Amino acid sequence: MESQQLSVFQAKYLNLTEIPFFIFSFLSLFMVHVIIKSLIIKIIKLCLLRVPIFGFRFSGGNKWVKG
Repeated sequence: MESQQLSVFQAKYLNLTEIPFFIFSFLSLFMVHVIIKSLIIKIIKLCLLRVPIFGFRFSGGNKWVKG
């Protein structure tokens, strides 16, 4: 009976075939997050390059120029 309970526990909680799937899905979600974040940062920098805010605009390299 104890071995049967252990096998049920292994089937429910120790299914090692699903671990690579979870790792892959976590990594793919993380990469999507990184790509979206970098795209948002690039779009914001492009907007700052073109549109002066309070008389200053971003020239790249952490420099603000009068414009």
